[in-house]
Amino acid sequence: MRGRIAMSAATQSTPRSPDDDAATVAEVSGESGSTSSGWVLLVVATLARTVLIFAVSLAAWSSLPVLLGWEPTTVMSGSMEPRIFTGDVVVVRPVDPTEYKSGRVVLAEDPDQEGRLRLHRVVRQDDTGALVLRGDANATDDASTVSPDAVHGVGFLRIPYAGLPGYWFNSAQWLKLALLAGTLVLLCWATTLDRALQRSRHRGDPPERGAGTRSSDSPAGRPNADGGLAALGLGGETGRAPTAFRARPTGRRSLRAGTAAVVVSALVLGTVPVAAQAAYTSTTVNATNSFAANTFFRCSPAVLAASPSTFYQFNADADAAVADSVTPGAGNGTFQGVRPAAPANNGACADDGGNAAMFDGSTNSITTPVQGMAAPQVFSYEMWFRTTTTSGGKLMSFVTPQNGAIAASDNRVLYMFNNGQLRFGLTPDTVQYLTTPAAAGAFNNGKWHHVAATMSSAGIKLFVDGVRTNFSAGVTSGPVTTGSWIIGTGPGNTWTTNRTSAFYQGELDDVAIYNGKALTDSEVAAHYAAGRASGLRP
Repeated sequence: MRGRIAMSAATQSTPRSPDDDAATVAEVSGESGSTSSGWVLLVVATLARTVLIFAVSLAAWSSLPVLLGWEPTTVMSGSMEPRIFTGDVVVVRPVDPTEYKSGRVVLAEDPDQEGRLRLHRVVRQDDTGALVLRGDANATDDASTVSPDAVHGVGFLRIPYAGLPGYWFNSAQWLKLALLAGTLVLLCWATTLDRALQRSRHRGDPPERGAGTRSSDSPAGRPNADGGLAALGLGGETGRAPTAFRARPTGRRSLRAGTAAVVVSALVLGTVPVAAQAAYTSTTVNATNSFAANTFFRCSPAVLAASPSTFYQFNADADAAVADSVTPGAGNGTFQGVRPAAPANNGACADDGGNAAMFDGSTNSITTPVQGMAAPQVFSYEMWFRTTTTSGGKLMSFVTPQNGAIAASDNRVLYMFNNGQLRFGLTPDTVQYLTTPAAAGAFNNGKWHHVAATMSSAGIKLFVDGVRTNFSAGVTSGPVTTGSWIIGTGPGNTWTTNRTSAFYQGELDDVAIYNGKALTDSEVAAHYAAGRASGLRP
């Protein structure tokens, strides 16, 4: 009670002037602004900590199962999409062989590549007890069966994208790794933003308002220790050290943040299973091939390495001339009809840059310059396409004779059904053709797809998105004729099954023709993988 009376008396004995009241209001206002900014820093620092904890947790989830005898592996291709994606970590556990049932995802030694592993789904067991596997993205079963003794385990846990840093490192995607490292440094620095607020809270003091501020009641040369709260009677001389003494050096804080970022980066990169280092790999979308890392990371170098006869990239085209990357000038194609304007950078492969060619579905096509050439008995062609057409259309034909976009007949044709299926054939109205199975889905879904067709003494093959969807060993030759290649159309009175229009409507990119060469399964898979690594545009 005496303390209260004394305080009251002291208050009454010192009348306040209007200037004192104004100073009090100013101090309270400044304290309120400081408190608000302090809460903002606290929220930012908390969010940064949450993200870092999440990243470290992913790394831990990817590695701790090893203590239980389970095995993690990083998915290196898209052969199990859309359920398991490139960069995911899949943890498998050993089980009794009787559990290798249809539908289970297993990790097994690759029967086609010694020292490598294959992550695919069990389809069935054959008469010998061997497992028949298939990737979810593949239209056909794997060519080679797997012995139950070669299975390491059954998929038990999937950690989405936890292996991306390792995948980027393994595939030499240094820019993405640099961005990740920079983000970790920024997050670690952000965790220090609320340090002053935390120190003040632990001491029971308000956040610092900065050095050098004094009140009229403070001794000369001594900073005011209690800021605006003293004016409200909520603070007093607490014996706090001067602000200049309390401040932590910025350089030291930055060093700690940088050190923390290095530690977190090491955890994320060091604890996530990296397929190449662990000798693990999942199959590519081609079931007969396996790669620890892509050979190419852009579309155009992959195509050029295969030595095409003609290669149209459409990167700098704006008029009727279509530049050939193999034989510039002499190999240039001619765009028929009024060329639709293409949006900037609409090409299939993001890292390649450039545009794709637009086709209006009624007048557009591209004719090649070599007229009257002998129809090749060994050949390949490939392209990226994106469309939503429901009228079908011819993507590639060998026409004879050729006169602009008009031809009497065609063969070696690739065309689309109205429902989005694809057909590749040699002669109209015969059994010399391949059609993508309905189970493979429709390819007029507005997404970029890669398609390739080949013919040689080994037969004819059709590939979509790196997968060999069809094969016929009995068709080894086509009509003996002369003519030239045409892109985007063909005669309207041939190959009419399940299509309305002979003209293709949509986009084409990176069209390559190989006269005298049949691409191998590995080359087709690598070209599609290069597109995936480059980043397909939506």
